[in-house]
Amino acid sequence: MECLRIGHQYLVGKTTLNLVTIIDIIELYDRISFDVADEEGNIKNDFDVENEDIFALYRNGIDQAETQDTKGSFSVEGDELQTHSEPWSVGQKIEFECEVKGATLKVKGFIVRNFWTSYYKVTEMGVSVPSRYWKVPHSKCTKII
Repeated sequence: MECLRIGHQYLVGKTTLNLVTIIDIIELYDRISFDVADEEGNIKNDFDVENEDIFALYRNGIDQAETQDTKGSFSVEGDELQTHSEPWSVGQKIEFECEVKGATLKVKGFIVRNFWTSYYKVTEMGVSVPSRYWKVPHSKCTKII
């Protein structure tokens, strides 16, 4: 299997093609699983990348050498009291900025969990490493349309 990354997209379907985006890569014992979101915001867990109904793969320019290969979770400091009136949906594409080793890092990614009151669990676009997440406060997040 080729190296798939968060942000790659597939056209899938028999008669009508639907665009789905990889939003999460999960390590399940002896295999890798992919969660995808379609254009309506529906989430499909354990997407089969060997599906016979796949028509095309779009890399969207995400094919440069990978520099972020650390598994684990990273937390971003922010205003815990500032939340959205309505939490954003899982699959929403966002961006945020944070300080890492004295430098400002701008990260684009996808919300994969929104069960905390004022934080999102976010994956990082362009990463192929499973189980790499950011815990980001609502106050740091900006929607990407």
